[in-house]
Amino acid sequence: MSTTTKLLDNTWTTMMTTELNALASATAVLQATGTNAAFDNATGLWLWADFELNVTFASSPTALTTVDLYLIRLGSAGGTTYWDSSLTALPGNLFIGSFPVRAVTSAQIIGFRNIPLPPAKFILLLYNGTNQAFPATGSTVKMDTYALQQV
Repeated sequence: MSTTTKLLDNTWTTMMTTELNALASATAVLQATGTNAAFDNATGLWLWADFELNVTFASSPTALTTVDLYLIRLGSAGGTTYWDSSLTALPGNLFIGSFPVRAVTSAQIIGFRNIPLPPAKFILLLYNGTNQAFPATGSTVKMDTYALQQV
């Protein structure tokens, strides 16, 4: 009997919402740990993820400036200690991708694909590298996880 390997898709998970509200340019923010708690991949063991930014700037940002995303993994120290990161000295070794923005005030839904995920809890850090602040409400970062499945 032969088997076929396919991608098994999970559902979209909202990772960041209110922490993005009015985020100033040249500023970073960590994923909140309340409503949008750390993503626990220790049980799901999803191999990869696609990430999506949804933002509508009130004033046009400079074309092709970026919003940068970092993945901060739970470390070996146990339940609540994540790898060191800083909102002022960005952890370059934890960088996972950039969302390049257009110089528009209409909605932008920007994504990047195939980011390998650790088999542990993690949170996100986002840096606004545009020349404009995020809107007061409504921006999100979402993640779609997937793995291999044999059928």
